Amino acid sequence: MKCPNCNSEIQENRKFCGNCGLSLSSESINPENTFKKKNSFLSVLLNLLIIGFGQAYTGHYKRGFLITLTQITMVLIGAEILRWCQENRYRSCV
Repeated sequence: MKCPNCNSEIQENRKFCGNCGLSLSSESINPENTFKKKNSFLSVLLNLLIIGFGQAYTGHYKRGFLITLTQITMVLIGAEILRWCQENRYRSCV
């Protein structure tokens, strides 16, 4: 038997999934709780368009947020360095 939440293999007589902790009682198993495989192509495409969104799409929200925040911070720092170099006419910066 497979867990409907994380798709890991579990024994028939278990009350909870050993991997994700899902209660395996008949009330907790419904179509809304079943494991849904995400489209990997869409995840890659989202990561190419906006870095970190592919992680959020696959359910890793914190990781996706941190990656996106890091990327935005790096772009802003790079833009500020470029502006400073242009203002001070340091051609070696660019």
